[in-house]
Amino acid sequence: MIQVKIKFFQLLAPIYEYLHMFSGDKFLDFADKKEIFGKDDIVLDLAGGTGRMAVRIKDRIKTIVVVDASEKMLKECETKTGIKCVHGYAEKIPFSDNYFDKIVVVDALHHFQDLNSVLLELKRVLKDGGKIIVEEVIPKSFFGRFLVLAEKIAFMKSTFYSPDELHNIFAKYFQTKIAKTNKSSYILIAK
Repeated sequence: MIQVKIKFFQLLAPIYEYLHMFSGDKFLDFADKKEIFGKDDIVLDLAGGTGRMAVRIKDRIKTIVVVDASEKMLKECETKTGIKCVHGYAEKIPFSDNYFDKIVVVDALHHFQDLNSVLLELKRVLKDGGKIIVEEVIPKSFFGRFLVLAEKIAFMKSTFYSPDELHNIFAKYFQTKIAKTNKSSYILIAK
């Protein structure tokens, strides 16, 4: 099933930025307000695709790396952003232990097939005292219902989690809190 998702994103790569033209503002506003990022941070944008968030974060930190499973998405990222882009999977992140100060997963966690394996990998590559910041759609919101249906029609086999469900899953491995919710999305912070 993971290959179907990768092929889907390979096709979307050239127009992906246009589909997400207005997304990310709430995430960045929240990150700035809570002073999530520090100037010396080394950040992983996991499943960061074309680098749409990474390019907006890069001036706030020391270094950012995008890891994604779609080579075409990464090619768009490298071409448009100049950010380091690495081919890899969330279940096997191609970096050493204790490498990143922060890890962001924006609008992508629902695509991960084996969330427990992903969380173990996040724990492995995150430095002691580091933070994971996840933004996800609320599946029962108006937009969430649309997205759930659209990804079902596209045979994506995505798994969408309510804020409470995701909090409980992350809490097995991390200190976790739901930091912000609005009508259509929420932000989870784990450390």
